[in-house]
Amino acid sequence: MKKILIIIVIALVSCNSKQLSTEQKLKVKAEKYLLKTLHNPNSYQFVGFKIDTLKRHNINTRLNDIYKLLKNTTGEGNITALNDELNATKIALSNTNEMTYKYTYRATNKFNALVLETKTVVTDKDYDLVDFY
Repeated sequence: MKKILIIIVIALVSCNSKQLSTEQKLKVKAEKYLLKTLHNPNSYQFVGFKIDTLKRHNINTRLNDIYKLLKNTTGEGNITALNDELNATKIALSNTNEMTYKYTYRATNKFNALVLETKTVVTDKDYDLVDFY
């Protein structure tokens, strides 16, 4: 009987001490910021929240295209321009201090129409909001 009681107490304590995941924390921060800006916050409905990998994919695709152009390009001016572009793209790729997420929700606009919106949430390495657009 004591074992069952101990198991129940441990289960209750562990259920109450669950911490929010990083994604849940970001969702709460973004939601808090968003509700301040909505025309009608009471109409807010959460839809989705996911990591945006498209930006990194686009940068990788651009790097591959630049490398292909460099192999097939002649002329010092063109090669210099491509090298400059390559360096700028590498800098954009190396900015790993920021993460980008897509935050989707529904809310009514000024015309009282329910609209689906997707916002971009940018966070720093500590998962604090940097930008929300």
